[in-house]
Amino acid sequence: MFSGSTDTTVKVWELSTLKVKHTFTGHTQQVTTISRSHDNKMICSGSSDCSIKVWDVENLTCDTTINTGKDIRSVFWYRGMVFSGHLKTVLVWDIKKKKLVKELPGQDHWIRSILVANGYCFTAAQNIQIWDMGSFSCLKTLSQIKCGSIYCLGLYEDWLLAGTYEQKLLIWDTKTYEYVGALKHPGPIYALAINGQRVYTGCYDHSIYEWDLRMLAY
Repeated sequence: MFSGSTDTTVKVWELSTLKVKHTFTGHTQQVTTISRSHDNKMICSGSSDCSIKVWDVENLTCDTTINTGKDIRSVFWYRGMVFSGHLKTVLVWDIKKKKLVKELPGQDHWIRSILVANGYCFTAAQNIQIWDMGSFSCLKTLSQIKCGSIYCLGLYEDWLLAGTYEQKLLIWDTKTYEYVGALKHPGPIYALAINGQRVYTGCYDHSIYEWDLRMLAY
């Protein structure tokens, strides 16, 4: 497990003991976001110091630093590229070349969550934009629901999930992108994780909630 902190560090945790296995240093301001490679051998971190750092988890070294020039709120690792979320825009970077590949503009606020899956890129601020990964063109904007800032995204079977500051877990059908509904939450949702048929949400009240979306209950 990996965590980023206001103390500017990135920590690697051993889940069996819940102890810190290693601490990466190098950022000069708070670490706001982390994403991992699919094989878990590398992670990337984004910081308010405007940099993305790529860390080698096996060798415990910093492999690459990309200076974006913008405060970062979210990152997502995808096939040799890293997507970084900023104020009203997403930047797509080639990790090895440390070069900007594409800019995805047009959002309405800080982009706090990015998800790439099934040939699409989902970017979330106070609405959700859906981008085609082949052409990097914006296909659709999901903005009909007023929910405040969206802090996290997830895919569960044919549903797109969004955790919001306004204490709701929003659900869209990914086949039609029609709005399905919302599950009321006790507080703002800052994180979500999916395991099998269960969805877990992390809340401002320091609690984690377990949802069975098949039953629309928890």
